[in-house]
Amino acid sequence: MGTVRRSTGPVKQSSGVSDGGASFWARPTPGDAPPDFYDAPLPNGLQVQVYLDPARTGFNQLHATYLDQSGAPLPLTGFTVTQVVAGSSAAPLQLTSRRLDTGHYVAGSTVQKGSYVYTFTASRADQAPITLPVTIVVH
Repeated sequence: MGTVRRSTGPVKQSSGVSDGGASFWARPTPGDAPPDFYDAPLPNGLQVQVYLDPARTGFNQLHATYLDQSGAPLPLTGFTVTQVVAGSSAAPLQLTSRRLDTGHYVAGSTVQKGSYVYTFTASRADQAPITLPVTIVVH
C-alpha cells in the first residue's frame, strides 16, 4: 500500500455515491472550513478516501469511501473502524458504523483536540481484509 495523503476534496467517481440525496461530502456551515480529505491507495489499484466532519471537538462523522480501479464505488461485505488517541496505550474504541451506499460508510466519533488514529478494515467476498490506519488531527 502507498502513503495516505491529504487531498483537497472528494475523488471523482464514475458513478455517484449519495446518502439519500445529500451531497457526497459534508456541507460546511458558514464560517466552517470544509473537512480535510485523506486519500490512500490500496492493493490492486483500489483506493479509499476518508474524512472527519467537522474535525473539531465534540461529535463528528467519520466517512470512508472505497473505490475500485475505475473510480466506481467498491462493494464490501464488511466494514469496521476503531479510534484511539495517537500515541496512547489505551485499547482502541470500536465505532458503530453504517453503510450509506455502495462502498460508503459512516461512523460517529466524539473527540477532543488532538491527533487520533482511525483504523479501517474492509472485507470483500473471497478476499483478505484490507486494514488501513489513518491519523487525523482535530483542531
